[in-house]
Amino acid sequence: MGLDDDRLPSFVLAVESEELGITAGLQDRVVQAYGGCVHMDFAAELLRGRGHGAYSRVPLAALPPLFLAYAADPSDSGRIHAPVKQRWLAGDAEVVDGMASIAALADEGLRLCTERPYAGASSPAEREAIAHAWAALFARNFDARRRLFGEFPVIARAIRRPPASYVSAVPPCVRRLYALPALPTVLCCP
Repeated sequence: MGLDDDRLPSFVLAVESEELGITAGLQDRVVQAYGGCVHMDFAAELLRGRGHGAYSRVPLAALPPLFLAYAADPSDSGRIHAPVKQRWLAGDAEVVDGMASIAALADEGLRLCTERPYAGASSPAEREAIAHAWAALFARNFDARRRLFGEFPVIARAIRRPPASYVSAVPPCVRRLYALPALPTVLCCP
């Protein structure tokens, strides 16, 4: 078919949304095409001019160890995303500004990867400082997304009341961070 990694996500998204009627987003398609951790720039001028954003792989060694939290049944995804997508398409200032702030957080994460890569840390204290910087960045992202999408019942339940078996299996540094009110979700740990 001749589609490269840059064009494949937009093609798949078009098939899903136009042919199958699935409410989907470009981010998941980019990650599926590239694999691993990817920085994505969806600037309007890139999308108009090239037909796709600017995507670059992020070396995993630049990140601290991450814990992935997910919903076993993400069936509400389209229902949750559809109203925000409609507001985006209508030019709703709150959504446009919110998405811009989330994009700025992604750029900040990329800077953190290049300026303070976890693998380049010279001491446990530096690794912990980098992990804390990532935890704070994830918390700000979570807060920005919550302002746009509201409280998701599944996510809110998992964050507020993790199962005891999960908490006992989590390393102490994550439990320590988890308890801080400013960090509602913690995905990394030295």
